[in-house]
Amino acid sequence: MTRPETMPLPLLQRASRALLILAFILLIFHLAVYLVYAANLIAFPFDYDQGEGFELVDTVMFSRGEWPYQDTEAFPFYSSNYPPLYHVIAAPFVWLFGPAYWYGRLLSLLSTFVTAGAIGYAVYRESHHRWIAILAGLAYLASNTIYHVGPLFRQHISMVMFETLAVVLLAGINEVQDKGRRRGLLILGAGLIIAAGYTKQLAVWTALAAGIFMFIRQPRRAILWGLASAAAGIAIFAWMTWATDGEWWRQAILANVNEIKILQSLALFQQWFGLHGFLIVPAALVVFYELYFSRISIYSLWFILAVGINGAASGTWGGGDSYFATAIAATCIL
Repeated sequence: MTRPETMPLPLLQRASRALLILAFILLIFHLAVYLVYAANLIAFPFDYDQGEGFELVDTVMFSRGEWPYQDTEAFPFYSSNYPPLYHVIAAPFVWLFGPAYWYGRLLSLLSTFVTAGAIGYAVYRESHHRWIAILAGLAYLASNTIYHVGPLFRQHISMVMFETLAVVLLAGINEVQDKGRRRGLLILGAGLIIAAGYTKQLAVWTALAAGIFMFIRQPRRAILWGLASAAAGIAIFAWMTWATDGEWWRQAILANVNEIKILQSLALFQQWFGLHGFLIVPAALVVFYELYFSRISIYSLWFILAVGINGAASGTWGGGDSYFATAIAATCIL
């Protein structure tokens, strides 16, 4: 005969399983809606977001071997303030298909899937719970913010992909015993962070989170690899500044230093929490737990900087809800 104290356990297990199945069905529905939206957007031949035209012009210019960082006081009175990598990746499509929006949108859509996969992998590696890992990846794709910006011909979501891949790769770097493999992973992680930075400038805060994490665990290694990564990034920066007669510095860096509108930042923080609060609260609890009872992870550091600094920057001219995309990726993992 079953003892009374053992009876609730199967009931809790069944309830847990039922909730997981319901969550999975709900998130699969969200994924279907996302895919329908993306398919329609990819087929739409005109610009849908005000920034897509600039992204396409930059891509066309790179496909011709031209820099989009130009003097705005001389004809054609155009310059870009976006880093180059996203447009360089899309440039070969111009050679094959001419100027069009669909391939930039497809690249961005694929970036969201890669990010979701990296989130799921990170959660499974830490928890060994397949269903929770799948739900974490699907939660990223179900976010209203990712739905909004994910399939657009915009570079921001590709930056988040490179950031997430780098953070997930570096999260367990100190546990890798084989020196050769660890060195290879460090090179790849540093390369992904540099790639994120040359996709969009906001990735600098992910680089800082990774640097702080490595310094806490292995100060000497962090300093050496930090200096090497900084040297590589600065070398690329110096070359681009020289090759564009200083316009890269003026247009992509100086022109992006804008005043923060506090009310706009607060409104976007409120929107972000209103849409993702059921994920943000447990994520924040994990951060507090690590701070007071365990040791802080790279994911918590990433979350803190992405929420605090990127969130505040959402109030600048040209900012918006997309500035929370990195924080959403970190939230889904936590």
